[in-house]
Amino acid sequence: MKEAWPDPKNWLGHPAMQEALPLIVALELLGEQARFVGGCVRDAILGRPIRDVDLATTAQPAWVMNVLKERGYRVVPTGLQHGTVSVVLSGGTVEITTLRHDVETDGRHAKVAFTTDWEADAARRDLTINSMSLDRDGRLHDPFCGLQDLHDGKVCFVGDPRGRITEDVLRILRFFRFHAWYGKGDADAESVLACAELAHLIPRLSAERITKEWLTLLAAPDPLPCCRLMHERGVLAHFLPEIVSCDRLAALIQVSRGYDIQCLSLLRMAALVPPACDVRVLALRMKFSGAQTRYLVSVCQDTAPAHADMSWPDLHRCIDRQGRAATQGQMLLAAADGKGREKLSAAMDEVAVWETPPRPYDGLDAQRLGLTQGQELGKVIQEMDVWWQGQDFQPDRAACLEHMEQIIKAR
Repeated sequence: MKEAWPDPKNWLGHPAMQEALPLIVALELLGEQARFVGGCVRDAILGRPIRDVDLATTAQPAWVMNVLKERGYRVVPTGLQHGTVSVVLSGGTVEITTLRHDVETDGRHAKVAFTTDWEADAARRDLTINSMSLDRDGRLHDPFCGLQDLHDGKVCFVGDPRGRITEDVLRILRFFRFHAWYGKGDADAESVLACAELAHLIPRLSAERITKEWLTLLAAPDPLPCCRLMHERGVLAHFLPEIVSCDRLAALIQVSRGYDIQCLSLLRMAALVPPACDVRVLALRMKFSGAQTRYLVSVCQDTAPAHADMSWPDLHRCIDRQGRAATQGQMLLAAADGKGREKLSAAMDEVAVWETPPRPYDGLDAQRLGLTQGQELGKVIQEMDVWWQGQDFQPDRAACLEHMEQIIKAR
């Protein structure tokens, strides 16, 4: 076992898991069983941050709701038909799901039946590293050797990969996403083969589900190997046919190491898109939010993108015009293309700290100098903005008012 891993006795030490322990105790005192399952178990073993805490139980969902409500918990019936209720705690929401096995699947949704068989519930999970459960005493239950796979960096399906994928096509993208975050070395060959053979089913998924998995994959410390593998095996072509090469992404990852990058997944997405691509069309198809779309358009299609070789005043104007995140992204993409690499560090530092100063003049000043509200006033303020920005936002109020008076007299 890796020495860097937390000691097993500390697997339950995360505050979110500690806060959820009384829920398990409450159910078990009444004769049922409950354990931690899924991502919180996997990340507790690795000592990684835990985002969501999930529990599984032998108890029926309606009974779980009643028992916990009687004990003063706020319980929400988030998915009773699938056996899931949510408990709102101070540190976040804990989902409690009754043990299940699949009765019928169609590639997107499953009809389930409740069970008390822990191994049957584990057998319906997608990957071995997600099939483990942890009881309140810290004992690990691992019927499919997920702990060893986690140690080895092996991401593979529970059982037959083709069977698991046909149950839920989203598992193709989840396989690559988990390999990007948890895998070591080459991806499991049998799993990759199954994903490639069944990738034509991906368009059956909603754009929202595809986009969530894809952007999470791109946020991994180094998504390049998975992106290249998905491209080479034809998986990307079924939801991102615009991508023809991963070379620019490779260059971006290289030049961006060590920087705290805003909108990291979207910037990496921009590096994969060829210059001729209309990212508005892509963003519409992928159901990106308005903010995500605006960012992509800024870094991909700006007519005067920022780069590290530009002067500080020009760089400041870019920040003022489009914001810090887009300016940072444009500079990194330019550096990935070979422009401004030598000055990138200094320019990135400047983008991180520079703030547009408050504008030392406004329309009231123009009115005091004799203008009335209307078109002329707007034109004067616009002309003042161009001048002030051209002076690198340096002139103080007195200098600005003097220049404004000159503009008004000249009209």
